[in-house]
Amino acid sequence: MYKRCPNCGEPFEREPGFYYGAAYVSYGLTIALWVAVLVALIVFDAVGLIDFSIMENPVLFLSIGIGLLLVLLPLLYRLSRAIWINFFVKYREDAIAFNKARETEKEEKRKDRRAESNQAKD
Repeated sequence: MYKRCPNCGEPFEREPGFYYGAAYVSYGLTIALWVAVLVALIVFDAVGLIDFSIMENPVLFLSIGIGLLLVLLPLLYRLSRAIWINFFVKYREDAIAFNKARETEKEEKRKDRRAESNQAKD
C-alpha cells in the first residue's frame, strides 16, 4: 500500500500494529464470500442449472469457494484495510489543505528542535 493517500495526503501508517484489526474485517468479508457461494450454488440447483447438495458433493462447494477466495484475496486485503481505517479517520472536505498544514506544522517543529539542539551543543 501507499504510505500516503495519493489524493489527500492522509498517512495510512497510523502506528505500528494499527491494521491488526483489519484481520477481523477480512474474516467477516471471507465469511460473507463463503455464504454467497453457498447461496449461489443452492439457487443454481433450484433453477436446475446444476445438481448440488452440500452433503453429497462438498468438493464442488470447496473448490469454487477456495478458487474465488484466491482470486479475490488481493481485493479483500485492500478492502478490509480501507474499511478498518474508515472506522478511525473521518471524511473531511478540506482534507488536502488540512494535511498540508499539518505537515508544514510538523516540519516547523522539527526545525525548531534541530535549532534548539544546535544551540545546546554550542
